[in-house]
Amino acid sequence: MQDRRSAEPVQTDTPANEVHEMDKAQPDQWSQDRLANHLNVSTRTLTRWHKRGLKPVYVLTHSGKKTVRYDHREVLRFVSDQPRLARRAKTFSHMTIAERQNLVALASQMAQHADLGLHEISRRIAEQTGRAVETVRSTLRRFEKTHPDQAIFSRSGSGNVNLGDERISELYDDRIEVSEIAR
Repeated sequence: MQDRRSAEPVQTDTPANEVHEMDKAQPDQWSQDRLANHLNVSTRTLTRWHKRGLKPVYVLTHSGKKTVRYDHREVLRFVSDQPRLARRAKTFSHMTIAERQNLVALASQMAQHADLGLHEISRRIAEQTGRAVETVRSTLRRFEKTHPDQAIFSRSGSGNVNLGDERISELYDDRIEVSEIAR
């Protein structure tokens, strides 16, 4: 493929047969932002879907910048091949503050009544709420990080005690065995 401004071939890290020059508007192609809005997902989700079979088209703009586009037929094929992902995308919604607080309350309650770790509690809450396990897990991790004084998992017996570097150093300096500190 040749750059119109020079006789030099355009160098990209994408195979030449997958890169197209953008000479005119392509009505059968979607920009990444437009497709993300249409499917109600983030552009990062689209990028993750590349691994699941959504094939992007890499386009060179007139300025020589490579950008991502999605062919309309390819999007239809992907949606028909991955109906579960498409359904989840349609029902996606950002978690409200109240929903996050509910997740934390459920996790706290489960941790107090059973010796369960973060993964198992996240899995059970995801099942109850219809949220993805990773969404629940990341919400709980974020809560633990921002509210260390209200840590859920250090009380659950799951071994996820976060003493902090300073306290660990103090214990070590007091000649407490590492195996004891780790407990």
